[in-house]
Amino acid sequence: MIHPDFQADFYFIRHGESESNATPGLAAGVNFDAPMTDRGHKQAIALGERLLAEGRSFDRIYSSSLIRAVQTTQGMLRGMGIGDTKFEQSADIIERQVPEWRGRPLAEVQTPEVKLLMAENGIWFKPGDGESHREVERRFSNWLEDELLLYTHDAGAVCTLNPSAKDIWLLCNGSRSVEEISRDLGSRIGCSESDLLPDVQGAVAQLSQLGLLESELP
Repeated sequence: MIHPDFQADFYFIRHGESESNATPGLAAGVNFDAPMTDRGHKQAIALGERLLAEGRSFDRIYSSSLIRAVQTTQGMLRGMGIGDTKFEQSADIIERQVPEWRGRPLAEVQTPEVKLLMAENGIWFKPGDGESHREVERRFSNWLEDELLLYTHDAGAVCTLNPSAKDIWLLCNGSRSVEEISRDLGSRIGCSESDLLPDVQGAVAQLSQLGLLESELP
C-alpha cells in the first residue's frame, strides 16, 4: 500500500567513461568490469558539483557492484562535498552481460540474421550466452522487491528495510509477541527461537524508534 502523501524522486545515473566504452564500435568491452578513464572520473566529479549547485540531496544511494559504477558514485559524492557518505552496492543491478560479444565489433555480432531475431523477439531476444532484456528486467525488479520502502507520515521520512527487517516488520501485526515472531522466523530458516530472539528484539526496538510500528507488541 502506498501512502497518499508519499512522493519521491528517483535519479538514474549512468557511469562515467570507462576503459571499455572509450573505444567506439565494440559490441561490448573486452573487460566487463573495466575501471573509468581519467575523463570518466572528471565527469563523475562534475556531476556531483552540478547536483550540489542545484541543491540536490539523496535519502538513499545505490550502485551496481561494477567498478565503473562504484567509481562514478564515489566521484559524484566527492563533487557534492560528501565523499565519506556510505552507499549500497549490489551485483543484482549490474548492466546486461553478453560474454561472447566482449571485444568484438558491433557489425560482426549484429549480423542481418541477428538483427532479424532481435526484431522478432524484442525484449525476449537472448544473444548467445548472454541475458535477454527481459531477464535483466526481472533481475532488477526482484532486487527492488527486496528493498521494502516505508513512509513514516509523522516524520515525513522514507525508510528502507533489508530482507530480514522486512520479514520482521510484516510479522508485527499487533497480535504476535516478539517470542512468537522469533519462533515463526526460526521455523522458516531452520534456526532456534532462542538464537533469533536477541536480533528480533533489537530489530523491533529500531522499528519502533523509527515510528514504523503503530503499537507496542504484546
